[in-house]
Amino acid sequence: MILGVSATTVASTIQLLSPHYLIAVTMDTFHRTMIGSIQLANICQFIFSLSCTFDRPQLQFKKIAGVERCIVGYSGGAELFPTYRSIKDHTEAVLIEFNPDVVSYEDLLIEWSRMHTPNYKRKTQYKSAIWYLDDEQRTTAEGVLKGIKASSRELVYTDVEPVTRFYRAEEYHQDFMSKQGGGRY
Repeated sequence: MILGVSATTVASTIQLLSPHYLIAVTMDTFHRTMIGSIQLANICQFIFSLSCTFDRPQLQFKKIAGVERCIVGYSGGAELFPTYRSIKDHTEAVLIEFNPDVVSYEDLLIEWSRMHTPNYKRKTQYKSAIWYLDDEQRTTAEGVLKGIKASSRELVYTDVEPVTRFYRAEEYHQDFMSKQGGGRY
């Protein structure tokens, strides 16, 4: 039970609503993990994809001061309960919880922009995207993306979209690079 509501109800209805929320993992009746929200002060969220697999960015972002937690999963789609083997209309994504007193959303976006080259149109599973939680994040994301486009000689393929649901990926994907000795990246 979360706040007097069953996990099934929470899992089927909660969506990320504000950058000042901390994720809460709940289980639905199919025992699939979905990310929902409960408020916690001074923790913000950043959800993105990098036109590639989600494993390496998770490892890299965890090294940034102020990043409290990174979770890999699936976002951007409408179909329920994606998995790695059945990703449906979702994109492999990373959800970052960060302390804005230590690192800003804009700084994380700049680091995101350094980690990939969004100059190739990809299929939905690997597209480059930023999911914003409010107008301030949208404006900041669009500003950073405008700078990327101005400095690029090629077209930039990055979607900036309102957040929908974020589904936690299977456990074997969490910290995958670290589990594989990927600390060298």
